[in-house]
Order: sequence, then structure tokens, then C-alpha cells
Amino acid sequence: MKPRLIPYGSKIFFDYRDNMSVVCKEHMMKTDFQHYRTDLNISFFRCLEGPHEIQFAGHVDNIRELISRRIASKRYQEAEYFDIDGYLTPASKEAQAKTKSGEYFVKAQIKSSEKKGDQVVIYAGKKGQKDKSQIFVDPKHGKLTFDQNNINPRDIFTRIEAKFRDGSTVTMDTKNDDEAGS
Repeated sequence: MKPRLIPYGSKIFFDYRDNMSVVCKEHMMKTDFQHYRTDLNISFFRCLEGPHEIQFAGHVDNIRELISRRIASKRYQEAEYFDIDGYLTPASKEAQAKTKSGEYFVKAQIKSSEKKGDQVVIYAGKKGQKDKSQIFVDPKHGKLTFDQNNINPRDIFTRIEAKFRDGSTVTMDTKNDDEAGS
């Protein structure tokens, strides 16, 4: 595997793929840690080619940690998240569940679109059916809606309740076929 060299100062690289090893820029050779002087806040390394000593400010472990975090931060800067009721929620957040019998399933995702904004989408269906119900929870306006071109949620659920952080509640309630006759 090719090294992934990260320049640090004028004399060294850190090799990200080799546990942040210190590499001499002049000889392109891995160095050996010699010591750290607390009073000067300087790390000392030795390059065997030459041989010569390399010094740089700071403790090498702190520098390694800082560089690792900077590299990892690129992933966080590109992450998508939504502000739902004042709480930052990852866009990739998803949850799934099945009933004990396995006859019904529910899947919820947090999505965002320019047209509708941030919303929670709940997909629900019955095993063996091609189509599914799609329920949309709009936390900003505190409402529940569903896709009228798909299965009506009343054909899957007997009750759906959304409780928002401000304490308000929205409920869709129906009786199933067994309860309708009683």
C-alpha cells in the first residue's frame, strides 16, 4: 500500500497509512523517536540516513492526534443533517421494525427536499403486497400527511400518533375491521 504523506513543517511528513509515522523529507525514510523535552516543548527524532537529528515544536502524540482529527473532520464537514425542532439530526438516520408475526413492517427515514423541507417519512406495508403506505411528518408545521397514490395508512395502522417536542400531538385514528362491528 502506498504511503499517504502529510507534510508538517519543513523537515518531516507524517504517514497517515503507517500509524502516523514520522518520515524525513530529505531522505524519505522513516525516523526513530528519540525523546521529548518538556521544558522546550520539542520532539526529537533521528533519521538513520546521514545520520541526523530532526526537531520540531510540540509533543509528537499531540501533533498526530491533531492531524488525524483534521483528516477525519473532512467527513463531518460533508455530512448532511437536519434541524428538527431545534435538534440536529443526521440525514442518514433510519429505523426499521417488523411486527412479531412478521406480517407488517415499518421503516422511518429523515429526508429533506427543497419543495417540502425537512420531514420524517414513514413507510409501512404488509408482507406480500407490492405497494406500501407513505406517511409524512412535518415537524416544522406539526402535521401528518400521506401519499394518496399509495396504500392508505388506515389499511395498515389502527392509530398513528406524532408527539412533537413542544408538547403538541397529531393523531390519525381508525378502527380495524375486527373492531368495526363491536
